[in-house]
Amino acid sequence: MSADTMAIARAIELDEPGVPADACEALALDGDAPVSLREAPERTRAWLRQLAADVGVAAPAVQLAPVDGYDPVAGLDAASDATAVALFAEVQLQPGPDSAAGSPLRDHLLAIAERCGWQLVHEHDASAALLRHREALVAAVDRQRARLAAEGHDVARLLERLRRRNAELRDGRRRGVAWVLRRRGEVDALRLAPAGAGQQAAMRALFAETFGHEMSAAHWQWKYGRGPGRGIVLLDAAGELVAHYAGLTRELRVFGERQLGCQVCDVIVAPRARRSLARRGPMFRLASTFLETQIGWGLPHAIGFGFPSARHHGAADRLGLYEAVDRMVQLSWPATASGAPLPCRSERVVLADGRFAPDQRRVIDTIWQAMAEAMKDVALGVRDARWLQWRFLERPEVDYEVTLLRSRWWRRPLGVLVTRRRDDALEVLDLVAPPAHFPLLIGFARRQAAAAGLPQLRCWITASQQQRLASIDAAAVRVEDLPIDVPACKHTAGPAPALLKARWFLLAGDADFT
Repeated sequence: MSADTMAIARAIELDEPGVPADACEALALDGDAPVSLREAPERTRAWLRQLAADVGVAAPAVQLAPVDGYDPVAGLDAASDATAVALFAEVQLQPGPDSAAGSPLRDHLLAIAERCGWQLVHEHDASAALLRHREALVAAVDRQRARLAAEGHDVARLLERLRRRNAELRDGRRRGVAWVLRRRGEVDALRLAPAGAGQQAAMRALFAETFGHEMSAAHWQWKYGRGPGRGIVLLDAAGELVAHYAGLTRELRVFGERQLGCQVCDVIVAPRARRSLARRGPMFRLASTFLETQIGWGLPHAIGFGFPSARHHGAADRLGLYEAVDRMVQLSWPATASGAPLPCRSERVVLADGRFAPDQRRVIDTIWQAMAEAMKDVALGVRDARWLQWRFLERPEVDYEVTLLRSRWWRRPLGVLVTRRRDDALEVLDLVAPPAHFPLLIGFARRQAAAAGLPQLRCWITASQQQRLASIDAAAVRVEDLPIDVPACKHTAGPAPALLKARWFLLAGDADFT
């Protein structure tokens, strides 16, 4: 249950004592006057059953979308044993940059239902009833806002989201729909389902088969169990995993604006199911469904990106899903142990328990804010202490070194450097600093490499941004292309790929596999 759903449930409990916690998930459609929130769930379910009966469909599975949006993959998979579904959901009709998050596009929801083996039998426009119900919820939350705020709920944000969605219902950009779906006669051999802990072992085995190295259980837990990853899978008739597609939520700054991005990762299709170039093949079914539920206006993430292999990106591009907007290059410099003293001093920023100290967190966040302010011309991932903690300190099985650089005399914070020792080089994973301090961080890292007995320093960066680093000791730097494109999503309504072309600032640490 999401924070919004919990807050609304609590408001109903406070407003109407004795109302069950899931009352916020329903609305009443069987009369002109709104019913109480207490009565709404069961009366709505009864109305949906009657709607199905009126069009000749008996005993449907009844589904009422939660207030924070309907997950069609999870919802329809839960009804996989049924022959019919009566569904109420809120959908988008005309998504735009200002669309409130929380609802799939109507056409995408219908396409996903069809991929899951359902056909639409009847559609009823329930927008007026939904709007009445939503306004009743807003009123209940508003009446209880003081008590909700005292319990830690973000009432202002919740009300703003609900009111925006109400406005979109009024102007026709959203719609409440009641659908009756019937199972198609033919049964597809592959079934879409949400990825979860139940597929962990199978996913890790398929990962090893595909990429040639293992993903440990600890790594899976870091990324998906307690991390920001979520995904969908294809299962065969025996329930065996044949394909997996996932993404990691990442906070971004896109030309200075806060946005949520989704880094697509762990795209795996078993050899026996590979028809990657077929419009109805596993790759298209999996990727299009993930994109339609996760990336675009009014969806959880505005922007998608990633670091796909040439083979995977080529297939997705030919299917019309992605468009390359940048590519990765590798810069390398010889390690250096000599030269004038650097105008900085260093300190490790990891404590014995593997966590940042509170004062170090504040310093890192201050440096990140300076970096974000200086780089409003690009799109980049948030590099605050919270993200660095998860990405580098909590990542199992890999030892990263996180170093804070300060000015030598006044001890002003200058930047944060994240490195990893490889057999033949010291690798820069991340730089957190205004670009004016990049030369200092690279110079320090080259000395780190020499002190470790390594011959060179390496760093990945997007090709469009390479001059920010390649200009540092330009006579010594070597630039090599990497077989990694940076794609944007062009399958769903959202920011145009052209907006991001040659505007990403990405380093090796932005990837999940480095």
